[in-house]
Amino acid sequence: MFQQKRYQVKSRLCSPRLRALEALSGLQLILHGAFACFVNTATDLDDPNCLDTEIAQGSLIADYCKSEGVQHVVFSSQLHSQNICSIMARHLVAKAEIEKYMRDLGLPLTCLIMPVYYENILDTLRPVTTDGIHYDLEIPMGLTPLDMMSVEDVGPVVVSILRSGRLFHGKTESICGDKITVREMAHVLSTYLRPKVFKDKQLTVHEFYQQRSCDLKGCIDWANMFQFFQRVDQRYNLSITKQMNPSLQSFEDWVRTNAAAINAQL
Repeated sequence: MFQQKRYQVKSRLCSPRLRALEALSGLQLILHGAFACFVNTATDLDDPNCLDTEIAQGSLIADYCKSEGVQHVVFSSQLHSQNICSIMARHLVAKAEIEKYMRDLGLPLTCLIMPVYYENILDTLRPVTTDGIHYDLEIPMGLTPLDMMSVEDVGPVVVSILRSGRLFHGKTESICGDKITVREMAHVLSTYLRPKVFKDKQLTVHEFYQQRSCDLKGCIDWANMFQFFQRVDQRYNLSITKQMNPSLQSFEDWVRTNAAAINAQL
């Protein structure tokens, strides 16, 4: 229902966007003499050509890492939802395509498969309310746990990898800070954000798409992402993430620490 046409990577040399990007020499100057580089590309879902644009940006960074002799590249990647089960989520596919390009270049590479971020509940996955007291979590995962993590916990993981020498070269690690159902998320939020009360609305991927298609740019990509998460075991490794970042926060830790700020934004 939510499928988009199969994407074929276009020739990088034919893209006008890429030619414009190649005119930007600042990035090459920044990477000159750098030992390591952490790469996290962003998907602008407002842009109908975001897939091509992000791949071009990531490939350009990879080219500069190669030409400048960067000795360790850590890339924020994703699984290729389309290749795995024919589901097109552009923000996932773009990163998977960039990872492939980096590997084909022979970069000294470590890839981190990132989960959904806790901070997403303050924007894309923001709970819905009509009275400021009762809130619905509209996240179409059913009873399947969602792998999540705080953005602020990513940095220490990257630092740990870089301090490990060549131990993680050529490896892919799927990292997370918690594995939690939407119902459990609602309980945690209700506990620390009183008097607000949260509940899991228990909606399907199709219902999520219908309800959010008017206000959420890239809604089809988010819907397809959740469909992909339900169909494919992501195998995020909580144990190894804790080894790399002993101060890793669970969802409850994050809500408890940031309760006042979360309350102010909901």
